[in-house]
Amino acid sequence: MKTLCICGGGSLGHVISGFISAKTDLKVNVLTNKPNLWGRKIDVNTPDGLVLHGCLNKVSSNPADVIPMSDIVLLCVPGFMIKEELLKIEPYLNKNIYVGSVFSSTGFFFEAKSFLSKDIPLWGFQRVPFISRVKEYGKSAYLLGYKDSYNIAVENVSDKEKETGV
Repeated sequence: MKTLCICGGGSLGHVISGFISAKTDLKVNVLTNKPNLWGRKIDVNTPDGLVLHGCLNKVSSNPADVIPMSDIVLLCVPGFMIKEELLKIEPYLNKNIYVGSVFSSTGFFFEAKSFLSKDIPLWGFQRVPFISRVKEYGKSAYLLGYKDSYNIAVENVSDKEKETGV
């Protein structure tokens, strides 16, 4: 089973962690500055009136607890915090961990390529995938809207991986 680590405890961190843990078989960890305010369960209210019930694997403020065992890392922090977040997780990354951002258009690739190892696979959304709001911090959120399709950029992987996702 693959593991995803969401970095950031804001609206998108809430919705994406709950959505992914409810709809896939990925284990979902959360790296946040306020882990004591999070539960293991997170509910996401969708635009069509459904409530998705997610279950988080681990929530921590220590990158050593959640990054090394991750297959995918997704930064859900504002653009001005990307460098700080990358610096925090960098010691725990390796060439098998795909590092991405929901806010790629705010300089994610420039920051990541400026100091991360060249063998760290990078990826990022062109635009944020969801319109999100926190309902109850660490416990529930609103998914207010989403797009039908997403553009994702990928760097530091082979052409085959870019084409097939493998």
